[in-house]
Amino acid sequence: MARREGYLLSKGVRLFHWSITPDDYSAHLLFVHGMAEHSGRYQEVAEHFASLGYCCHALDLRGLGRSEGPRGHADSFQDLIDDTALLADTIRSGAVASDAARPLFLVGHSMGGLIVLAAGLKYPAVCNGVIASSPALEVKMPLPGWKKALAALSAKLMPRLSVDNGIRGKIALRDPEEIKSYDEDPLLYTKVSAGFYASFSQVMSETLANAGKFSLPLLILQAGDDQILNPGAARQFALDAGIDDKKFILYDGLYHALFSEPEKAQVFDDMAAWLKAHTHI
Repeated sequence: MARREGYLLSKGVRLFHWSITPDDYSAHLLFVHGMAEHSGRYQEVAEHFASLGYCCHALDLRGLGRSEGPRGHADSFQDLIDDTALLADTIRSGAVASDAARPLFLVGHSMGGLIVLAAGLKYPAVCNGVIASSPALEVKMPLPGWKKALAALSAKLMPRLSVDNGIRGKIALRDPEEIKSYDEDPLLYTKVSAGFYASFSQVMSETLANAGKFSLPLLILQAGDDQILNPGAARQFALDAGIDDKKFILYDGLYHALFSEPEKAQVFDDMAAWLKAHTHI
């Protein structure tokens, strides 16, 4: 099993990415992390699926982790969608792994879940299917009207103004060790720019509204006790998705970060079963 890492240039920004390639594999998985995070937090899940025979890839989104760009900022959420699609195309071209003919699946968590759903809507040829874990489609506690107005004004007048994103380990995770690991991670960035958050919010609404146009095989994994996002929005996307090949799994009692919850083995097993059914080699 070989690990490679490097940088990919996208719209003038160097994006850090890595891959784990088993000696033999049936498909590519591209993991896309959530807000404030970085790809290193998906090392464990990637290693697990590499051991099952999948070539696993991940990137640090612009402005986060080891990628370049202003911290916690992108000029548009579309930049993150395009960055992900570019890496997927690069994988398919054979520039990252030797066998580009294998199918490729996008796997995104939280904001990364929104990215992979939006990418599937805009660029359906970019992959063979999508797995979204607790996707960001609607925040659980919407801002009051006056805060929305203030946020919109800040986004327009001071788009790079940084505000706290409110995400901490105790609202995303239940395991004390995982909470500690999250809160002490030096690569996490707990602020987000006003302009980026406004763009993020707009894409959430547009993606949910356009679910009927989604045409790729779809698996949505949703935390039942999500403290950050509304599980009902993920369920609604699955119901409205314009394809029969779709599955929605709700994990009662689990918090937002499914890949790091005590019951993660069940989540991994459900992913593996779906991938096996959709990998035609």
